[in-house]
Amino acid sequence: MPKIYIVLTQTGTYLSRIIKRVTGNKYNHVSISLKEDLSEMYSFGRRNPYNALVAGFIQESPKFGTFKRFKNTLCQILELEVTEESYRIIEDIIKRFYEERNRFKFNMLGIIMASKKINYQKTYRKFYCSQFVRYLLVCAHIISDDFFGKVVAPQDFSRLPKLGKASSVVALYICNPFMKPFHLFFLEHTLVFDGHNLDEVLY
Repeated sequence: MPKIYIVLTQTGTYLSRIIKRVTGNKYNHVSISLKEDLSEMYSFGRRNPYNALVAGFIQESPKFGTFKRFKNTLCQILELEVTEESYRIIEDIIKRFYEERNRFKFNMLGIIMASKKINYQKTYRKFYCSQFVRYLLVCAHIISDDFFGKVVAPQDFSRLPKLGKASSVVALYICNPFMKPFHLFFLEHTLVFDGHNLDEVLY
């Protein structure tokens, strides 16, 4: 079965530190990847690693952009086995978003309303990161539209259900693309969660 990867991160940017203080959440950004080495991740966030105000649909990688600038990013990776149909749906949507990436904007008002537990999204041309990832999972029939309730935060994705006989794979690590290949750093700190026991490793 094909796999998708949900990547939760805390980069330590000024904005993410503010959000962390307000929400108390450990992770304040979420991305999705179809590649095991996470060389291509997709989300909504800053297009310019030096300017949080320039934001929208983005392709992310440890090799460039925000993750390259902030080398001590705290991450959690969820690996989910999905059906061929679900994988194809997600792949097609990401392709369409990428082709029209300049038409998508960051849902800044949605982020503000989310802090008040209000879901705000007037158009499917504007998302914030967790809205986008939830949208993909709902469209791909992986979760129901009300699975997370009205508002979804990045760390809520750690509550994703197991699919069929698949187990979730969780890794906790600090990514530093200058130290070694990102995927090797990930594999060295991978833990398998079977629904009963999870021994956390903090690097």
